[in-house]
Amino acid sequence: MEILTHGLKQNYSFLRTINLSGANLADKQIWNLLTEALKVNNQLESMDLTDNDLTGLPDPYKVIENHNSIYSCTMGSNAGFEATSLLRDGIEPNTYYTDMDAYSLLLLTELWEYGKPRMEMIVFAYNNTNVKEEDVPESLGLLLGKLPGLKSIEIQSEALIGALTTCIVNSDTITDISIGLAESAKPAKKKSGSAGANVKDSGSNKIEKKQSQPWMKPLCDALVRRGKELAKQAALKAATEEEEARNAETLEHERNPASEHERSPAGSADQVNEEGAEEDDEEEEEDDDDESGSDSDDIIEDHKLSLSLNNLGLTDQDVTLLANAFRKMKNGLAYLIMDENEISAVGFSSLLKVFTNACTVDTLSLDGNNIGPGCAKDLHKFAREATGLSGLYLARNPLGESAVKMLFEGLAMNENPTIERLSLRQTNIADNAARAISTAIEGLSALDLLDLSKNDFTSSGFIALASGLHSNKSLTNLTICDIPMNEESVDAFVNALKAEDRTLEHLDVSQCQLGDALAAKILNLSTKEFSVDISSNGITGDTQFTEVFCSKILAGDIFRWQFEDDKLSLEFFKKTAEALATMGRQKYDEWTKLVDEAWDNHCKEQLAQKLATEEEESEESAEEVPQVAEGEEEGVAAPLTKKDMHAETAVEPFSELAFEDCLLDNERSLTFSLNASPSVL
Repeated sequence: MEILTHGLKQNYSFLRTINLSGANLADKQIWNLLTEALKVNNQLESMDLTDNDLTGLPDPYKVIENHNSIYSCTMGSNAGFEATSLLRDGIEPNTYYTDMDAYSLLLLTELWEYGKPRMEMIVFAYNNTNVKEEDVPESLGLLLGKLPGLKSIEIQSEALIGALTTCIVNSDTITDISIGLAESAKPAKKKSGSAGANVKDSGSNKIEKKQSQPWMKPLCDALVRRGKELAKQAALKAATEEEEARNAETLEHERNPASEHERSPAGSADQVNEEGAEEDDEEEEEDDDDESGSDSDDIIEDHKLSLSLNNLGLTDQDVTLLANAFRKMKNGLAYLIMDENEISAVGFSSLLKVFTNACTVDTLSLDGNNIGPGCAKDLHKFAREATGLSGLYLARNPLGESAVKMLFEGLAMNENPTIERLSLRQTNIADNAARAISTAIEGLSALDLLDLSKNDFTSSGFIALASGLHSNKSLTNLTICDIPMNEESVDAFVNALKAEDRTLEHLDVSQCQLGDALAAKILNLSTKEFSVDISSNGITGDTQFTEVFCSKILAGDIFRWQFEDDKLSLEFFKKTAEALATMGRQKYDEWTKLVDEAWDNHCKEQLAQKLATEEEESEESAEEVPQVAEGEEEGVAAPLTKKDMHAETAVEPFSELAFEDCLLDNERSLTFSLNASPSVL
């Protein structure tokens, strides 16, 4: 260390990076040597101090903070974390801490307390479960809550939930909370009816009694405290602004006093005007109250909570605690995501009741749970009365036809439907539900995305869905993959999508067992404004399909294609390569023409400016105007060649496009390589 610090003090130019990772620098005297050397050094740029004990040593923190050339200093254990951004005044929007052990967490809290951390999002990512709750410093949660501008936090270790709870109570800026577990710590998920589309749910609301997660109640209590505190802040702000408005009004009256006679020439008129003035004042006060009330609502709106609790083994008991907390909170939720848990219709119903009567939610997602048809009535009421709901995701739940029909009947009765995104993938529904969906989507003027994949529709259900597309004028993305379709089903969609006033922009019919003929019919619909996904449909690339595919390439209607699990013929690849080469030559010719025109215009402008400048100089010096070169007219540029253009601008000549050979592997998947200027691509 003495030799190293001597070199640092000498400011050797070659000594710009030092790696002391795992050097076991535990002696405080050694750290003092390094600190003193860094005070006079101005060449060092980066240091790796990981796997060394730096806790309780503020002097190194200070010297690193003030060093004028160090831009990176890694501390902590394992991969460590970047410390310079924590010590210096600067914003680090997204910060990731990976596999933080007890020492790293303690060091992090010291740096936060000493430095000037400013972060908008923090993620504690864990690939192992070595950290325990007792390893977490008590001050971590409090310091997290005091970080200025912190909006989002994600933790992937159950040991950190206590710190998160403290953070929630003490932060007035955090709005996005996500809890997950390391893969090895996730509870084994119980097999349920949501495992496949054909498994039918009994509809029973009876569930096995289970204990809630030990951290759920403290978390819910923290959410309630946070909500009430935000409500107090909103009310205080509203009252302050109302008082300020009244004071401003009083001051305005004092600056512009008006006598009784000025306000009204006659006594009777005075009385009438005074009454009118009082009414106006009352109306102004009411307006002020309305405005301040609106501001109060805005405060709560700005602090809407976003909560993700995915793959945690949550049960109905956990959901009941959360529902009670949401009922007591004074602000709504931007989104609630509880995917891949063990929630049944009972727990889901408790949430629906709260979101119907006491609390709003913009996006609700419970994909991959065990929600059966027992929630049908509550789902109907929620859909009918929900305000501000934009997204609902219930994929991979055994909802059944009755619940989905009730859902769409409720949406159809909603006076102001705001639903934009709806996923009912693999929910055990068939043709009866398809007819209910078709009827309802006519009035869903905001619906943009609908996923009905992996269900049990027949041609009757597909025809009903296609009929609904005629009347809906908002849907842009429809996914109905992994459901076998016959010619009657395809024809119904083709006819519906030929309408000029269609709004649909993307149709996903992958894995629908279409084959070449039916896939060609769907592909023929594709345009620059409308894309289709027909992958994994047993396509071989017969003559009809290849002709349609190549015609779409030449028309510029295909910009991305993917064949997966399709056994395509060699002839298909040959024809496709020819179409690509033709398209490439066309694009290159178009591009070259545009470039030539642009250069020609540029050079004409440059020559015009040059002539104008020479004319001004000539007038100033009273010299003769230079003779116009032979073959030129005055003020007009001579024809320019591409060679002249390149010579003037020192730009390399444009390279020809090279289309490499099609590469076939033994699975007959396709790769094309296009070598060209990025502007061409």
